[in-house]
Amino acid sequence: MALFIKINLRTKLIILFLLLGLVPFMIIGSYSYVKASRSIRQSVKNQLTFIMETRKEQLERHFRLMSRQAVTMADNKAIIDAMEEFTSAFSKVERELSPLYDASATTNEESLKSRYVYQKEHTDGAPENALETWWPKNKTTRILQHLYISSSPYQIGNKNKYIASPDPSTYSKVHRKYHPTILSFLEKFGYYDIFLVEPKTGYIVYTNSKEVDFATSLLNGPYSNTNIAKAFEAALASKDKDFVTFADFAPYAPSYNVSAAFVAATIYDGDQKVGVLIFQISLKKINDIMTSYKSWEKIGMGKTGESYIVDPDLDMHSDARMFIEDPAEFLRKLKLVGTPQETIDKIKKNNTTIDILKVKEHIKQDANGVARQDVDRGVNYLHDKVLFTQAPLKIEGLQWIVVAAMNEDEAFATLNSLNIMMWSLGITLVLIIVGVGLYWARNIGRSLNLIVNDITTTSSELATTINQHERVAKQQAVSVNETTTTMDELTSSARQSAEQAESSALGTEKAMAIAEGGNATVNKMLNGMLNLKDKVRAVAEHILHLSEQTGQIGKITGLVTDFASETKMLAMNAAVEAVKAGEHGTGFSVVAMEIRKLADESKKAVDQINALVNDIRKATDMTVMVTEDGTKTVEEEMALVQKTADSFNGVLFAVKSSFESSKQIFLNIKQQSLAISQVVEAMSSINIGAKETSSGISQTKVAIQKLNEVSQNLKDMI
Repeated sequence: MALFIKINLRTKLIILFLLLGLVPFMIIGSYSYVKASRSIRQSVKNQLTFIMETRKEQLERHFRLMSRQAVTMADNKAIIDAMEEFTSAFSKVERELSPLYDASATTNEESLKSRYVYQKEHTDGAPENALETWWPKNKTTRILQHLYISSSPYQIGNKNKYIASPDPSTYSKVHRKYHPTILSFLEKFGYYDIFLVEPKTGYIVYTNSKEVDFATSLLNGPYSNTNIAKAFEAALASKDKDFVTFADFAPYAPSYNVSAAFVAATIYDGDQKVGVLIFQISLKKINDIMTSYKSWEKIGMGKTGESYIVDPDLDMHSDARMFIEDPAEFLRKLKLVGTPQETIDKIKKNNTTIDILKVKEHIKQDANGVARQDVDRGVNYLHDKVLFTQAPLKIEGLQWIVVAAMNEDEAFATLNSLNIMMWSLGITLVLIIVGVGLYWARNIGRSLNLIVNDITTTSSELATTINQHERVAKQQAVSVNETTTTMDELTSSARQSAEQAESSALGTEKAMAIAEGGNATVNKMLNGMLNLKDKVRAVAEHILHLSEQTGQIGKITGLVTDFASETKMLAMNAAVEAVKAGEHGTGFSVVAMEIRKLADESKKAVDQINALVNDIRKATDMTVMVTEDGTKTVEEEMALVQKTADSFNGVLFAVKSSFESSKQIFLNIKQQSLAISQVVEAMSSINIGAKETSSGISQTKVAIQKLNEVSQNLKDMI
């Protein structure tokens, strides 16, 4: 908080603009991003699930089709006849062709051995004794392999184009009869090979592709432990005419140890099992289904999406997309992620990832080992982060799992683009807000600087005015103090005059007693009159002195009136300056108004004092006149007393008049004393007002100093 206070106003305004702009943007942007993220993630999950379900349905439909095809073909009259005729012809081969074969036995066997050497050289993982293991012990097998493999005019891989050997044997005649039909079926439905197997001996009496398994026994021949032999044994053991079984992918030596899968169906002629029909499933057909004939992008799989099959051991049972698109790059990436070189070499040699590449870190299973059918994150065989979903296939005899996966980077490309766009918008907004904030902060700062300068100027002028007011107030206070002192002295003088007037009255009363005492007391009365004359003279002198002092009071009250007028004018000037300061001068306007009120009250008090002084002056004049009359009367009375006692009555009358005058003087002086007391009280009020005015001016001065400090702080903040 302390750090924020130290920041200048311009920076605070920019921060405020940033908060006002970014907080709503962040709230709305975050909400939109979360909603879009959920929508995109759900869309990707739906897409992967749809592709996975589509592949699952296509594969299951394809295997159902193969199952129906196997049953239908096995039930076909032509195939039943072919099975029986090939079985019969197979049993006659040695008898019919031995002489012809034996005539060139060495040459024929050397030619056949060269084919087996080729087989060994091109079979990955072939054992050292492969030739001994694979070499057919049955002569019929050697004769037929010689005629249809080593002596075939077609290259390896195209042996199925050989319709029949030109020899005169029954087998070749049967082969010529049925091979074109079976070949047409194979090509039409995309199988790799078709086998006809004799049930009792297990001999493969016919194959379409003519590989080294041709004419061997699946019961005791070199390939009796392969998955095709297992499919045959399962079909052999079944008594169901519509029996069909599938054999999972496994390395198959006659196909150079490339993984092969088979479907087998029983062939019945009536109630008699005459053979077993076996299809070798084409890898290409499965790959076509899993890749939509290499149309990944057209079906929404983008650049990295793919679907493939794995078995319970998590071996791939279809080729990886990248291997199909760019084998060299695929093998390079496998090497980069630490795949064993042996695995890479095997994939390269067999030209497939089937039953070679494992994806064990990619598939999630439940407690029973069944693939969990949901969408999740994982790492694929290339260690790429992917989204994937999987589901088990419902195919009799197979425990396959179909997987649909896509790289996270591509799956969330739209989300990443949205994220980049949000950041770009945020940065752009920050730049715009900072620019606008700088513009407005500069304008506001300039305006505030002008206001602060005005306030500073006004406060300086007010300070000057207040200093003047302070000097005037101090002078006024000094004058009021002097006036108060003078009034105190006047009070004391009036009190003495009152006492003397009272004494004069008492003396006159005594004179009356003497006059009444008769002529005998005339001399005493004369002496009393002499004393009275002196006292009257003293009263006259005091009255004159009192008159002079009331004149001085008039001058002082005039000076106070002038001070009050000047104070009022200064208060009016302060009010004008406060109005100029606007809201910042409101406090000073109130102070100036109070000062003006105090000046008005001071003037009123001075007016009252002037009125009282005028009354005192009038009373004093009258007293002077009376005193002069008394003096003359006393002189006359003295003359009369001296001339004649006959004038005693006149003297008595004069004494009475003198007594009444003295009494009137006493009353007048007493009234004057009261008036002077009132003047003293008024001056005390003026003194208090002057002090309050001085205090108010001091407070105003402090307030102006604070205003200067505030304006300076505001200037520093800007």
